[in-house]
Amino acid sequence: MRQHELAESLNKRIEGFTGRYGTLQDRHIRNWLTGKTRWPQARQRRALEEEFGCELAELGFQKPPPRSAVLVRQAFVEGSVKRRRFTTAAAAITAGAALPDMSSAPTSGGPTAPAPPVLASSQVGISDVQRLRQDLDHLTLMDDRRGGHKSLEDAAIAGAQRALGLQERSATQRIRKRLHGIGAEYTTRAAWACFDSRDFDRAHSHLARATVLAGMSQDHYAQLSVWNVMSMVSFRQSRHADAIAAAEAAQALVARRDPLLASLAHARSAVAHAGAGDKQSALRQLGRAGESLTKTASTLDAPRPSWLDFYGSAELWALSAVVHFELGAPEEAEASAHQALAALPPRFRRNRGLITTRMATAQLQQDDVELSYTTAASVFDIMDGTPLPARMRTALGDYRRELVRRAPTSVQARDWTELMNAKGS
Repeated sequence: MRQHELAESLNKRIEGFTGRYGTLQDRHIRNWLTGKTRWPQARQRRALEEEFGCELAELGFQKPPPRSAVLVRQAFVEGSVKRRRFTTAAAAITAGAALPDMSSAPTSGGPTAPAPPVLASSQVGISDVQRLRQDLDHLTLMDDRRGGHKSLEDAAIAGAQRALGLQERSATQRIRKRLHGIGAEYTTRAAWACFDSRDFDRAHSHLARATVLAGMSQDHYAQLSVWNVMSMVSFRQSRHADAIAAAEAAQALVARRDPLLASLAHARSAVAHAGAGDKQSALRQLGRAGESLTKTASTLDAPRPSWLDFYGSAELWALSAVVHFELGAPEEAEASAHQALAALPPRFRRNRGLITTRMATAQLQQDDVELSYTTAASVFDIMDGTPLPARMRTALGDYRRELVRRAPTSVQARDWTELMNAKGS
């Protein structure tokens, strides 16, 4: 990278965690390279560590000693000659102390003394954090393929235990916060797995623990992850006041940090208000979600955790469909679902199946039985070769009940039962 390119990249990273574009220029980079500036500012240090994936010491920076330490050193060292003599003497003393006492060594043929143990470094660094993050990204891909299941929950809990176990080793305060943040994200992933498999009690248990860890981390991404899942779980349990409160907590956390995060928080709030029957608030929050999403173009390259990959225009349309569905507007719900499917990336197959199921139910509520049946049946083609997550099976079960209620004697009602049995769902 050229100096001005590095400055631009670091400025974007600074904007990602402060909300304001950085002020670095190529002259700052030159000062670092020449040693004129030996210790950058705090936000610049964070951006450098994120950019290069290592700690400042590995990049050649050294934290200056406190002023008191400088004065003490100056008082005891009186010139370069004395300093060299002192260093040499200290090295000799240290080496001599480390050597075994050969006068008491066993003679040839006698028992040998055990070798001193070789201790591995107990220092936890950024590389440990990155390995945990990579494993967490792997769980995200597993979730994309299969949805929530017991193995995903177990793997997430194990990951959280690894992250928290590293707290027993030596680490800087910043690394400790990162470990708490990753522990919170792993625990939230376990809660999500329970939510997706319809085990709401276990989901709440994991979320309670994740809330504590996220607070200790002071990481707004980890905190947002907790509030996001908590709002979803509460909504599905019809605990609408809790769903609204969790969404509002997310809004307060990220309102000015990142427009993408703000959009997600507003969208989650819209769904919660729709569930509570508050049409005006739901549509207002939905509008704000859309406005925030339009402001994300300048922050698309900002570093964000992989669990946020799902959110974009397609997911906002999908949540719009949920809002309209809850507000009793099936025409708008169907239109939003069409928009979501058109914008959804191919790899989100499970999301495509869920959106298609909602669209089929919206069509059924408009008394278009034949079209809704065709739409619902296509879910099995979308998910071909992949087990249906519990949440999707529940959505298909809701569709069946609505089909039987609206058209109990129809050919579609009879065929749907046979189709469900044939697919093993």
